[in-house]
Amino acid sequence: ALRVSSAALRTTTTGTIVNLLSSDVYRFDVALNYVHFLVTGPIQTLVVIGLLWMQLGVSCLAGIAYMVVYIPFQLFMGSYFKRFRSLSLKLTDNRLKLMNEIIPAMRVIKMYVWEKPFGRLIELSRVREIRVFQKTAVLKSINLSLYFTSSKIMTFLSIIVFISIGGELTVENVFVSIVLINHLRTIMTLNFPNAISFGAETLISVQRIEDFLLLDEYTPKPIEYSTENITNNYNETKESIYLEIVEENKTNISVNNISSEIVSKEGNVSHILNDISFDVKPGELTVIIGSVGSGKTAVLMAILNELKTNRGSVSVSGRLGYSSQESWIFRGTVKENILFVQTSGSGSVSVSGRLGYSSQESWIFRGTVKENILFGKAFDERKYKQVVHVCALEEDLKQLPFGDQTVVGERGVTLSGGQRARISLARTVYSGPDCYLLDDPLSAVDPSVAKHIFEKCIDLIKFAGDLEIRREEDLSKHHSESVSRLSLRRQSSVASLLSSCLSVDEIIPEEEVNAVTKDADEEYSDDKHKSGKTSSSRIYWTYLRAGAGVLLLPTLLISNVLTQALYTGSDYWLSEWTNYYQNRALNETNVKSWMILDTEVDNIYVFSSLVVVVFVLSVIRTVTFFTVCMRSSVTLHNRLLESVIRAPIAFFDKYPIGMILNRVSRDLESVIRAPIAFFDKYPIGMILNRVSRDLGIIDDLLPSNAFDSIQILMDCFAILVLCILVDYWTVVPTLVLLVLLIIVRQFTLGTIRTLKRVEGTARSPTLSHLASTLNGLTTIRSFGAEKDFSAKFDSLQDRHSNTYFMFMTSTRWFGIVLDQLCLVYAISITITHVSGDLSAESASAIGLTLSQAFQLTTNFQWGIRQSAEVETQMTSVERVDELRRIDREFESEVKPPKDWPSKGQIVMKDVSLHYEGSDSLVLHNINLEIKGGETVGIVGRTGAGKSSIITTLFRMTAPSGVIEIDGIDTSAISLSYLRQNISIIPQEPILFTETVRKNLDPFGDCPDDRIWEVLAKVQLQSTIAAFPHKLDQIVSESGGSFCVGQKQLICLARAILRDNKILVLDEATANVDPRTDALIQSVIRNEFSSCTVLTIAHRLHTIIDYDKVLVLDAGVVAQFGSPLHLINDSDGIFAQMIETTGKDMEQSLRQTALKASIKKQNQIIDDST
Repeated sequence: ALRVSSAALRTTTTGTIVNLLSSDVYRFDVALNYVHFLVTGPIQTLVVIGLLWMQLGVSCLAGIAYMVVYIPFQLFMGSYFKRFRSLSLKLTDNRLKLMNEIIPAMRVIKMYVWEKPFGRLIELSRVREIRVFQKTAVLKSINLSLYFTSSKIMTFLSIIVFISIGGELTVENVFVSIVLINHLRTIMTLNFPNAISFGAETLISVQRIEDFLLLDEYTPKPIEYSTENITNNYNETKESIYLEIVEENKTNISVNNISSEIVSKEGNVSHILNDISFDVKPGELTVIIGSVGSGKTAVLMAILNELKTNRGSVSVSGRLGYSSQESWIFRGTVKENILFVQTSGSGSVSVSGRLGYSSQESWIFRGTVKENILFGKAFDERKYKQVVHVCALEEDLKQLPFGDQTVVGERGVTLSGGQRARISLARTVYSGPDCYLLDDPLSAVDPSVAKHIFEKCIDLIKFAGDLEIRREEDLSKHHSESVSRLSLRRQSSVASLLSSCLSVDEIIPEEEVNAVTKDADEEYSDDKHKSGKTSSSRIYWTYLRAGAGVLLLPTLLISNVLTQALYTGSDYWLSEWTNYYQNRALNETNVKSWMILDTEVDNIYVFSSLVVVVFVLSVIRTVTFFTVCMRSSVTLHNRLLESVIRAPIAFFDKYPIGMILNRVSRDLESVIRAPIAFFDKYPIGMILNRVSRDLGIIDDLLPSNAFDSIQILMDCFAILVLCILVDYWTVVPTLVLLVLLIIVRQFTLGTIRTLKRVEGTARSPTLSHLASTLNGLTTIRSFGAEKDFSAKFDSLQDRHSNTYFMFMTSTRWFGIVLDQLCLVYAISITITHVSGDLSAESASAIGLTLSQAFQLTTNFQWGIRQSAEVETQMTSVERVDELRRIDREFESEVKPPKDWPSKGQIVMKDVSLHYEGSDSLVLHNINLEIKGGETVGIVGRTGAGKSSIITTLFRMTAPSGVIEIDGIDTSAISLSYLRQNISIIPQEPILFTETVRKNLDPFGDCPDDRIWEVLAKVQLQSTIAAFPHKLDQIVSESGGSFCVGQKQLICLARAILRDNKILVLDEATANVDPRTDALIQSVIRNEFSSCTVLTIAHRLHTIIDYDKVLVLDAGVVAQFGSPLHLINDSDGIFAQMIETTGKDMEQSLRQTALKASIKKQNQIIDDST
């Protein structure tokens, strides 16, 4: 995965790659248990046929003829198994892809109250998948029924022909033939077909893995480290790092007439870059500016060799560093902004030295803050402290409970957007490259922090050669002597597909620190159950009750008992018939069982009737069992889906995607219904792991193994009962065998279960690491950290392989011990009979018990092993059931009046808030009143509590105190009703792989005319109309059909369509250019003029004309009033924030605030008159 090119990686998804590792690779383990039978099966068959010929002569060919017909039938069935397996894998990939989008976006989904439509999407995907599993189950039912009765059919055909040609039944030829036929059945109806079936399924997995391995690879250019051009030394000062640069007449970066283009699936060619040329000299700060879609980020991608060029060349001398601004949404690379495209051509990129890159979407992996900064580099305390200082991280580290040893969740979920951006910048600076590529590094920080970073960090590292995409023009004016600008104009409308739509404007404040943090020493675990305790009977009953109704449960029980009774009874009847023949041959006609009729024809009818009834009952039993299993799987999935959707958001932030997806894929309802804290708490890796693995076991492996274990153990139990009935002396070795089996089973299975759970625990970090690596692939490659991440993956995989190997060897040892015990039992039975009566009548009894005992030797160890496997696989049911029982968000049934809220008045009384896992308050006794129709800007430094205000308003995390909207306490009303009456435009716009219409209106409430009208208002009408399918155009994964600015405009269109009285903007224009920002502000003023608007300010000029400004500091209300009033308070925080914007901007903001104040006063006078 580390070597896949960016263009090739667009053709697949994270879910597909995770599924390759979690499911397809696992198929090899299963197939290797059977594949050798493709060679040994035919050889053993020939040997058994020869022995059968010696007993029955030519009549054995009748039974063999059935087998000859059976084998091609198995090949035919194998083709269907292969077809259904291929289809099920595709459907599973689609479901995992959907889950990979939904789980990270759960916070937004909950705010939009979209749990139901997205829950239906998952259910629909699941229904398609289950239909394929049901078809597979029908085929398995037929196969298993034929396997179960095949020995009876072969025995029946061989004996009937043998009698027809004048053969005399004897104990020897009958029961020796039964043993041989049972062995032949095992070979040709179980082992050989399984080898074909699993082999066919494995070939599909091999093809899928091969397709991935054959994807185009990223080809890194050779990097030459040389001190001839540039020397880099760190000298300690009081507060920063100085870089001593020894220059020559060679430029750091030279871009010569590069061009690049993309080719859509339809074959249309569109230019991304066209004849771009510029030079960056040592010590020069170059700023790339341009409108939306002009190709700013594409230039950096070309320099990093992530974007192929079809003309021109790029030459880099020195070490490059790249830093980004925008937090990662899904994939974490620029490829997500490309719609149905692939790059074409090959240009020339020559690099001499090291590049430092921090991507546009900040990538944070699970680990401590310190580990994220060091990124595998050796720790230098002096250098580390200097980097933390110049990147303005000192105050943030003080706020974290364990400082830089605080473990941040996957995707940096426990950090604010600004903190993620600064950690990404610190990582780049610490790496010490010769040239830095900074992708809008200041847009996510407040004015004072932006000024600090520019003066202490960027203004110093620029001497190494700095190429930067930026929008803080006011800051660059203060350093114009060292700044050169590269202006890019839009090459074509399709260029936006590769652009990240970054703007060139002012400053962006960051959201507060999420208080959900964890101890640095804490490691998540995929499974809490480390002990070897047996899965409780409650789990078995939960599984059975989920699928068996009032009718199915008794049908299943009765069919099992009757089928086994007649199956074993047919052997007993055959022994009586053989005994009758034996006595008749000895002229002992007075000895005849009541079971045997007078004529051979009648006895043949009885035998054939027994075989037919056994087959019919076997089909009924098998179909009923798999029906129960499929219904259990569907029911568990629906329950889990509900629970996951209603889970707290902290759940998803705590557990990795890999772990959750390993469980959730078949039983997802609980997760979707979980409170928001659930999503904050659990890393996405854990979720992905559970979706792809645990429910895969419940769907596929558990039903087959459970049926095997039940069928074989019932057969073994019937054999033991039969042996005791035939000769009561066999009760002694039988009881000894049972006692030994119980001891061995109890001793061994505890270890096996523990190893199985450890194996599951070791698997989740592997999948999480893979998903995280794919998300930060561009950053990893730019830092040359491929070997480190590959070594980490190898270490995790070795840990998993070690535990899996121990698990497999333990099960094999268990099988060997069982084989030995059953062999001793067979010998004991033989000794018991030999030492007793050896009359003709007892000969048939001896033949019957010995044949059954040898059959027991084969079946017992397999049945016990299968039961052990079922018990370990029931932990998957247990793990899924755990997610089903997670806490859900509190949902009141009380609904406010239909016209609520009519004004949009918001009152907070003594509101305090702390996040799960932390006792520290992020909001302290907030008291404020926002009148209906007022516009309020919310500002403050990192950790001030800005986003926590939004969290409490939406009740994502339940606060203390009272929040009233239009006089109604929000904690007393329906949660979904509350959220659907508040509109939000989030900081990170989320789009899903659905139609444009579904992304705007998933409930289908709005007619097309209304949707087109709203799209025209946000200036997206022409863009959507240009799509081939208009509103029904499928949006590519992660919203790749649109640039960031366009995605934000779609979120604005959603808010207009909802038509609510309260609108919340959570740094909504942080990642858009000035033109898009102005458009959003204009639409808000026009469309929401009578609404209450709350805006977390990302640019001060956007809220300077608001009615009021709320200034938060450390979770308390520092200031609340009109912008003009707060500006005039020279000692206040807001006035200080205005001052940090620079003299020109400060003067402009003051004038705007004064004009807005005068305008409002005049409006009040007009309204009063």
